[in-house]
Amino acid sequence: MARAADLVVAARASASAGRWEQAEALLADDQDHPDVAYALAETAVDAAFWRRGGARGRAHERSAARRIPLARARRGALDVPVRMLTLRHRYQQLLFTGSGPAAARDLAADLAALGEQQCADCDPAAGWTAFYEARCRDALLHDPSRAAALYEQSADQARARGDRLAESYPLRHLAAQAHAAGHLDEAATLAYQSLALRLAAAAAPAVAAQQVMVVQFALADGGDPAADLAAGWRALRGMADAAALTARVLDLPFVASAAVALTLKLPAGV
Repeated sequence: MARAADLVVAARASASAGRWEQAEALLADDQDHPDVAYALAETAVDAAFWRRGGARGRAHERSAARRIPLARARRGALDVPVRMLTLRHRYQQLLFTGSGPAAARDLAADLAALGEQQCADCDPAAGWTAFYEARCRDALLHDPSRAAALYEQSADQARARGDRLAESYPLRHLAAQAHAAGHLDEAATLAYQSLALRLAAAAAPAVAAQQVMVVQFALADGGDPAADLAAGWRALRGMADAAALTARVLDLPFVASAAVALTLKLPAGV
């Protein structure tokens, strides 16, 4: 039992760093253990998200579709983490393949129902449940006001548990909402807070995505290359280059595309 628990911890650290194949290899010899079966499903869902748009992403998606039922069989259909992972996977499928409002409303209702059953202070999945309900209402149902309240709830719950990575996700999307509303200083502050949390969590794919956001905000805010310090532009280029390199090394197609596009927009010679 202790060995399985240790392997799961090590595999999650590898997956957080974007080393999903390494995570799967760590878990390969004990797949019948309930916690290992769940960790394998979680790894596949995470990799399918980050590697979407590429052949490996499609392979991870097939793996997720196969492993979630196995985790459910090992841990039981009422197991909260398995239910949360199933709902997260549904969200990803709706986000990437498109959906009508009915499917999105059903998913939001299922996430809300699960959230009501959780202990906000003691359940590690509580913050994630609120986050994915927020994403569903924001990205799929286009209800930013309700989503904002859920992002705040998710951030508070993650902060209370000391979960830096979980806290970084709602802060990222609160930053996006603030930027869309024209609150540029607030957006920049939230974006950098999210980046700092992701760096502290050693979550390489998430760091790269957040570096892209920070540079996107800086370019969209109307900075004048002739009026700004060259050092500032060099810092932005360094951040964009770092994001692009991470995305290439870890095979994150959508992050790589966004990062390369940003480097082309930055002033030449910095």
